[in-house]
Amino acid sequence: MRGRSAECVAGRFLDLTEPKDSVGVPETREIPAPGPPAEDARRSRRGWFVAVAVLVVLLGAYVVGALFTGDRVPRSTTVGGIDIGGLTRTEAEARLDATLGPRLAEPVEVTVGETVASIAAAEANLVLATSETVEEAAAGSAWNPMHIVRVLVGSPAAVDAEVRTDGDSLTSALEALAGQTDRDPVDATVSFPDGTVAVTAPTDGSILDVAAARDAILRDALGDGPIALPVEATAPVIGSEQLQRALDTFAEPAMSGPVTIAAGDIEVALAPADIAPFLAMVVQGDELVPNLDVPGLLAADPARFAGVIKPPVSARFEFVDGIPRLAPAVAGTTIVDARLGEDLLAALRGVGPARRVEASTTTQEPDLTTAEAEALGIVELVSEFTTNYPILEYRLVNIGRAAEIINGSLVLPGETFSLNETVGERTAENGFVKGFIIDGGQLREDFGGGVSQVATTTFNAVFFAGLEDVEHKPHSFYISRYPAGREATVAWPTVDLRFRNDTDTGVLIQTIHTPGEITVRFWGTKAYDEIRSVSSERYNITTGTTKYEDDEECVDQDPVSGFDITVTRQFVEGGTVVRSEDFETHYNPADEIICRPPPA
Repeated sequence: MRGRSAECVAGRFLDLTEPKDSVGVPETREIPAPGPPAEDARRSRRGWFVAVAVLVVLLGAYVVGALFTGDRVPRSTTVGGIDIGGLTRTEAEARLDATLGPRLAEPVEVTVGETVASIAAAEANLVLATSETVEEAAAGSAWNPMHIVRVLVGSPAAVDAEVRTDGDSLTSALEALAGQTDRDPVDATVSFPDGTVAVTAPTDGSILDVAAARDAILRDALGDGPIALPVEATAPVIGSEQLQRALDTFAEPAMSGPVTIAAGDIEVALAPADIAPFLAMVVQGDELVPNLDVPGLLAADPARFAGVIKPPVSARFEFVDGIPRLAPAVAGTTIVDARLGEDLLAALRGVGPARRVEASTTTQEPDLTTAEAEALGIVELVSEFTTNYPILEYRLVNIGRAAEIINGSLVLPGETFSLNETVGERTAENGFVKGFIIDGGQLREDFGGGVSQVATTTFNAVFFAGLEDVEHKPHSFYISRYPAGREATVAWPTVDLRFRNDTDTGVLIQTIHTPGEITVRFWGTKAYDEIRSVSSERYNITTGTTKYEDDEECVDQDPVSGFDITVTRQFVEGGTVVRSEDFETHYNPADEIICRPPPA
């Protein structure tokens, strides 16, 4: 070695290059000698084999554990109170289907507020998602050491069962339930019974939260007891605050004492009880505001305001010695409703002198003034027709009552007269009695029998006045006391007699009734010099049959031949027919009715 020399003395190496001490002796360092090479190798090989063996044992145990536990649910695991710990997934699913599944086939009991209800299983359509539930309970990979430990050792774990519903059936069932349980809020109200103040407190409404209710049922379907479904409260428009404001600002002052209305030379003191029936508080926006029925208040006691409120009287025609005479119109006076209402509401809020109102009046014109009546041209007899009838008590009553109602009817130019609207329904309350009518070609008893005599007489007055025929219906079979083809029947409310005043002047109807006879006159201004009636011969003559009847309402009836006839109305001016119109009438034959069983 260059620059260095070494000696080995007694197993030690001496580094001769180190500096020598002061006496010239070199420093020595002892280095351990290595062991025998063969023994070290053997020791290394033994350690390696042991490590491999341990690793193989552990790996084998891990593989065996994974294979044993991989498809099993951890011990002490429950679902809805059902123990499935240690079972395979297939076994766990089968146990849950067998124990929890039937519970979903029962009605679902729920509460909505204070209402208890149930939803049929077919409507809820709930099913147990067993595969998903067990998957969640097993929670872990078969090769996860923690899963193996949980399966072998376990720790208590409760897992919620997963419940599902198919389609929209549960939502539909909840919407139907909401329709029964939802409650509208109730506004506070103020009323004034007998001049006092009464209130109704506001009440919140409720609405079922369908989406949240659906989630609650799916979450708690397997729980114990009814499921409380979530509801949302809805506030009324008029709540406690608005109620108190209405009481303070109006209701209580209004009923605190009387108010006085001064009109013309009179003063009327109205007590709270007088005003209360016509006073109300109504919802306007989000407040309660007062509303006063002034016309009702003024009309409630006519004598109270008789010196101020005088209804107008229209011009009218009265018959004096059988001739129409004009009674002039009289204007009326009335209180101005709108202003009085505003002033009264203000007075009801006040105290002392502020509770007095000065009412203003105005003139009220009649519907028909004297000048308007004079311009109607009611100056001459336009047409007249008379019919006779066999006297029976029901005819005297019913014909006389209908004639009484029609008498004095005024038909203005362009207006249409309706006998049914004028006379009204034939009832005992309207002054009519039962008599014979024609129904389905047979005589029957009913109220108003005989009124067709008035209809026929009126129709002929229309015919000879030259007025427009709007509606008329002949009898189904011919009645010999009427002119053939020129007669009419009526029945409430379907069969009517109507005509239109197609002239420029008015038509005044006069009826004159004596036992066995009725006359109808039309007064006005003639539109034509003459109206003529021309009848054809009877044609298409037919005969009926003989019928036997034994029912209690049967009426004996003579046979009447049926036929057709045409009646022509001719309008004559200056001796010349200026126009004409035909009335074609068909009469059915009337059967002979014998009220007894047919002969053997």
